Amino acid sequence: MALSRSKDMLTHDYFGHTNSFTGECPDNMNLEYGFAPDEYPVEKLSMHSLEHLSHGEAIDMWIFSPDHNGNLLWPTHYSGGRVV
Repeated sequence: MALSRSKDMLTHDYFGHTNSFTGECPDNMNLEYGFAPDEYPVEKLSMHSLEHLSHGEAIDMWIFSPDHNGNLLWPTHYSGGRVV
């Protein structure tokens, strides 16, 4: 799902959680990628160049952001993946 979302952003030239052209977002794609109906995938995006920001630093940014941290710790978010 993470790889598909990355390709979708490149194809449709946007950077965000929802594709404004198709309306697709992780919440309405979960069944297509093998998630259960009550499983809501989490995605975290970063525009920072890996040359300037380590994976740990990116994670720290999300952990110390109240909105992102709350999303990461949401009780139904118990699985996921990443694109490096």
